[in-house]
Amino acid sequence: MKNTVLNRWVIFSVHILFWVGLLFGSFSFVSRFGLSRNTVVLWSLTDISTQALLTYLNVFVFLPRFFKERKYARYAIGILGTIAILGFLRTQFFASQFDKPVGPQFMYAAFFPLVGFFFISSTGWFVTDWFQSRKREVELINSQLDSELKFLKLQLNPHFLFNTLNNIYSLSYFNDKNTPQAIMKLSNMMRHMIYDSQDKFISLSKEVEFIDNFIELQKIKVENTPEITFTKTGIRESHQIAPLLFLAFLENSFKHGQKGTIEIDLSVKENLLHFSITNQIPKIQSNQLEKSGVGLVNVKKRLELIYPDKHELVMETNDTVFSVKLNLNIA
Repeated sequence: MKNTVLNRWVIFSVHILFWVGLLFGSFSFVSRFGLSRNTVVLWSLTDISTQALLTYLNVFVFLPRFFKERKYARYAIGILGTIAILGFLRTQFFASQFDKPVGPQFMYAAFFPLVGFFFISSTGWFVTDWFQSRKREVELINSQLDSELKFLKLQLNPHFLFNTLNNIYSLSYFNDKNTPQAIMKLSNMMRHMIYDSQDKFISLSKEVEFIDNFIELQKIKVENTPEITFTKTGIRESHQIAPLLFLAFLENSFKHGQKGTIEIDLSVKENLLHFSITNQIPKIQSNQLEKSGVGLVNVKKRLELIYPDKHELVMETNDTVFSVKLNLNIA
């Protein structure tokens, strides 16, 4: 609100300075005709006031109410009528100051500046309106993207929570001693998902910590877990990334790679992030992998929205191995 008020005062001040400067210019020009000081002042005030009246009627009344609403006939009548009336008054005033009948020289002096300010004000209005339209379009697009990203997160979080609660239920059902530890891990991860992920970008180190917790939580499941390796290099506190970007890949690998090995690699070099995850899959699942869940579809969409033209995602599968490779410019 303060910025809006300040901007209005700045615009108002610029307009005042413009007309005051033009008034002094007109005063200086008319002084050359050898008229009295009072006549020169009155001439300059008449000159500037009629030009300002035409300008603001055009910008704040005729263009927005008639032209923009496609009432072109009304706009033409309004603007031409205003120029005609103001031009007539200016002509009569100028002629009276020299005590001469109205002639071409007075009509030229009266109408030419009005026509000039008509074109100047119209051009300024069209340029301003174009920029405002572009700004509104960008704000609308950003709002739509923000809504879509929030919707994708709403799909993502329950999906993760549903799978994890199933695992913890299995632990509690068999009275496993790791149940309290699993609940604590889940609590920490949910805190990250609920609070940290509200920002558009967060520290990459927090995402690495989230991956570590995810892996630890998977290791304490009742069923046998695969052999897991997670390597990370080149990560700094200054690196930022969209939150929960790797969750769908992790879920997919642990869902289908319940046996064998899962290899995860995360590295950053000169603001280029490389993430890869590879897991072994049973042969019976290889043909169904691409149809498994909404997680991978969501993460593809999020990458397109947040990192357009700044990422490369490759997912490959064969009879026994599924791999994901993500290259991301996080500059």
